[in-house]
Amino acid sequence: DRVLARVSAEKSRPFPTAAARPIRGPQGGWFAIAATLVGVVGLGMALLSRRELHQLRTAVVERDRALTQVQQELLSREATLNAIMEPRVELYQLSASGDPDPGIQLFWDRERNRAIVHGFRLKPVPPGQAYQLWFIKDGKPVPSITFKPEPTGHANVEEVVVPADGVLSAAAVTVEPENGSPQPTSPILLVGALQQKS
Repeated sequence: DRVLARVSAEKSRPFPTAAARPIRGPQGGWFAIAATLVGVVGLGMALLSRRELHQLRTAVVERDRALTQVQQELLSREATLNAIMEPRVELYQLSASGDPDPGIQLFWDRERNRAIVHGFRLKPVPPGQAYQLWFIKDGKPVPSITFKPEPTGHANVEEVVVPADGVLSAAAVTVEPENGSPQPTSPILLVGALQQKS
């Protein structure tokens, strides 16, 4: 009777579900490791996405910066073209002997006593030195701006002040210290005559 009563009691007790029963033994350890790996992989995916997002944002910023620089260069070139296309602007050439010749175009706005200097095929200058422009006024050299060419050999300088008084007969270029010289200290590399108004 006691045995039958115990069996009846065991039958009436609800059978535990898989979720309610604790997992024991080796299988429980494997389940825990798998859950940990899933969490680590999920975290890695999140970190990777953040890294990729940061790289994308950096690329967009660099692209915008490059576009802004190109736009500024285009605006500057357009302004230069507009300036040299003015009817009052006169073009003079400064050249040298040799093949291929470096050269400088001097766009002179006589009304404003300003000029634009555009150099091409210019050779690099030694460290600590630069090209210097001279105006030959009343037979004497008058120091003007210094400049260095780009790696392409081009140079562009705007708003160069042209001496207003006296007779300008020519413009010339020498290589001088970066800060310029009061008098030429090296041979003339490029020179061009400046015609006077009749």
